[in-house]
Amino acid sequence: MIKKMKILETLDHDESKSEKLLIKLNAFDKRIEENRSIHSEMNNKLSAAINSNNTTEMNTLTNQLLESQENFHRLTMEKNRDIRTLLTEVEFAKYLNFENRFMKEFFNSCVGEKNKKRDGNTKNNEPREKSNTKKEPGESKKQHKKK
Repeated sequence: MIKKMKILETLDHDESKSEKLLIKLNAFDKRIEENRSIHSEMNNKLSAAINSNNTTEMNTLTNQLLESQENFHRLTMEKNRDIRTLLTEVEFAKYLNFENRFMKEFFNSCVGEKNKKRDGNTKNNEPREKSNTKKEPGESKKQHKKK
C-alpha cells in the first residue's frame, strides 16, 4: 500500500487517472503475487528433492521453476506495457525510475536491518566490538562467544 501511495505521489495525478492506474496495478500485483507463491512452493519442493537425492523430481521441478521465472518476466513486461498506455512518456519514465529505486531501497533496508541484527549493532548504530581471539578448531560459535 505504501508503494502505491508513493507512486501516486510521484506521478501527481488527478483522482480519476489515479484510480485507473491503481486498478491496473492491483490486478497485475495479484497475478504476480500468485506467481511468486507458486514459485516459492516449487522451490520448497525442489529443496526436498535435493535432500532426498531424487534426480527425476529435481529435473521436473527445475524445469517448472524456469517456466515460473519466464512467466514472472512476462507478467512484469505486460504490466509495464499496460501501465505505459495510461501515462505520458514523462510519467512512464518517472514510474519506471520509481519502481527501480523502490526495489533497491527496499532491498537495502531489509539487508541493512538483517546486518544490524547479525552484527548486534547498538541503538546508536555503532558496531559492537569483535573479539580478537580466534576460534579453535572444532569449537562452535556459541562456545567461542562465551570466551
